[in-house]
Amino acid sequence: MCNKLKLIIFFYLMLISYHSISQEQKNDSREVEEIRLIMNNIFNNKIYTRTFYFKEVTYELPSYFTSYNDYYEMLKNYKISSRFVVSKLFNLNKKDCDKLNYSILNDTTKVYIKKEWFTEVNVKILTDSVTKFKTESYTKYIKPIFFRNNTRCFIAIYHSNYINSFFLKKKYNNWVLDRPYILLTVD
Repeated sequence: MCNKLKLIIFFYLMLISYHSISQEQKNDSREVEEIRLIMNNIFNNKIYTRTFYFKEVTYELPSYFTSYNDYYEMLKNYKISSRFVVSKLFNLNKKDCDKLNYSILNDTTKVYIKKEWFTEVNVKILTDSVTKFKTESYTKYIKPIFFRNNTRCFIAIYHSNYINSFFLKKKYNNWVLDRPYILLTVD
């Protein structure tokens, strides 16, 4: 009887573990789909910002979207507040600010970019060694932070000469520029 009970508990725990892992993979795949949509909207010139103005035939992207660790360090180096303030200007409430602050301070994951994501444009994915070689002159894309059920997004991009971050919102299943956040040019 004791062995049967242990076996039942073991299978129950396995089932719970499987369910939580599959939920996590489902959330990750949703994030990847949204990133693909954002990048395709950028390449099709539906999102206009200073950083994302493309007219090239071949686009170069790094092998991954980096985490917010470097971005946060850069903000600290330039003495820019990394805390989001609840503001009507950015259409943020306290819950949004908490989500963004938590993600910027604690997110350490990278999202690897795949060439298969982009079927309509010619994209060249640079290897990690090429990206490190071009560090001083290459733009780094930071993993987007999605909130409000994937209808709003915060993106940050930095380079040795500038920091650019902005909010996107989902409109008719396309991502459009909502508001700029920080645009800082460093000489």
